[in-house]
Amino acid sequence: MPPASAAKIRTDLVAAPTLSRQITTTLTGWVASEEESPRGGKRLVLRVSAMAPMPAYARVTVRNKAAALAVGDAIRLKASLAPAPGPVMPGGYDFSYTLFYQRIGAVGIAFGGATPAAIGPPPLSIRLAEPLAHLRDRLRGRVEDALPGDYGHIAAALIMGDQRGIDEDTQDAMRASGLGHILSISGLHLALVAGSVFWLLRALLALSPMLALNYPIKKWAASGALVVATIYLGISGSEVATVRSYVMLAIMLGAILIDRRALTLRNVALAAIVILIFSPESLLSIGFQMSFAATIAVIATYEAFARRADRVRALPTAREHGILRRVRENLTTLFVTSLAAGLATLPFAAFYFQRVAPLTILANMATAPAIDFMVMPMALLAVFVMPFGLELFPLTAMKWGLMWMVAVAEKTASWSAGLGSIAMPPPSALLLMVAGFLWLALWRERWRLAETLPILLALPLTFLLPRPAILINEAGDVVAVRGDDGRFSIMGGKAGRFEAGLWLRATPMPARRTPPI
Repeated sequence: MPPASAAKIRTDLVAAPTLSRQITTTLTGWVASEEESPRGGKRLVLRVSAMAPMPAYARVTVRNKAAALAVGDAIRLKASLAPAPGPVMPGGYDFSYTLFYQRIGAVGIAFGGATPAAIGPPPLSIRLAEPLAHLRDRLRGRVEDALPGDYGHIAAALIMGDQRGIDEDTQDAMRASGLGHILSISGLHLALVAGSVFWLLRALLALSPMLALNYPIKKWAASGALVVATIYLGISGSEVATVRSYVMLAIMLGAILIDRRALTLRNVALAAIVILIFSPESLLSIGFQMSFAATIAVIATYEAFARRADRVRALPTAREHGILRRVRENLTTLFVTSLAAGLATLPFAAFYFQRVAPLTILANMATAPAIDFMVMPMALLAVFVMPFGLELFPLTAMKWGLMWMVAVAEKTASWSAGLGSIAMPPPSALLLMVAGFLWLALWRERWRLAETLPILLALPLTFLLPRPAILINEAGDVVAVRGDDGRFSIMGGKAGRFEAGLWLRATPMPARRTPPI
């Protein structure tokens, strides 16, 4: 199917009414999903039953008596609703684009609490989601009972992809150190879970010489790992980024089942094709771009090393045998993986977040052993033994790894304090960087080094292209004017603090606050 056709079909399938202006109305519907709001209460996605004009879904923050609300509840509430917001500056993140493909046509805040509504049973899609949503709530409660405090919230995030309750200072330290990706369910977590199951099943099956010599135990282990990864996908909430990672992992495990190499760029390309057929809009998402950039970089790097090893077959010396050799190889693998993934995702971090983590390689190398061998295996074990009430023991061991992770994040973040902010590069610079990266990763001959040309062209574009002189928010009540010294003067009230913060982050220079006119 041509990419343009897939995009058109997908857009037509999800098209739904959206609000054209801000309104205050009574909203009735069923809770399709719920999460804790950063400022208290819950952020609900409602499948709308009655409202005029009526979008398919509305996202509403409820701050009063929200704790008892759960997926499947039929509720009525009064809310101030508005159209989904667009980007706050040229080239910035477009909230309305993401919400359109989720069929969310209105966002807002509820006045007071929600009341039950007699509107009958919820639609089939919500009824199917109810058991899993309730299971996730019970899992979260068990985890936080075993690990009270911030470490319980972090453990719940790693098990279920739910970051509610994590201390803001901890999140800032994780982001500044380059470890923020650990808090969201991604390919890393799925790979660690599936890899642990694959290794354990294959090791157990290999204990029997009869099975090992006569049956395809490697394929059995891959099948078991795929089953566990599928269960983990459901527990983690099946967010778009997690589904994307699962598709990539499923294709790689499927390659083992048909006797093909699992880690190849062909498999990465196949995963991208599958995802773009069913979700073509994800091509423009941050998660898709950074996930595939990191995966392509790591696989291309190790394929290059493998080709070099095939050409130069040097026997190891006696000093390279044993534990020291294995430690050296593991440290080299950690360094190369962190370096390749970090360099590949750096342009995207600069463009979307205007921040790079100077010590990300150090932080990832320091935490990788704890994450790989303690945190994620213990998280998997805790879920397996939870029905028997034995989750306290693996979760306690998991906490030790989390303590080390947070300590590394705080230390590396303090070392790089004040560093890492970068002005938002123009889209043309990002496209040139991506073109150079793909040229380097996909070609195998010497002309792959021509990738330096687009990258060298991107660097002056990053710093020399003119930037907006005046920025005005959508409501027109906050204005930023750039002076001759390059600094912004911010004019407006407290209502525009969010927009002003993003403007200043995109141009990391001090600003002058001017009283409202």
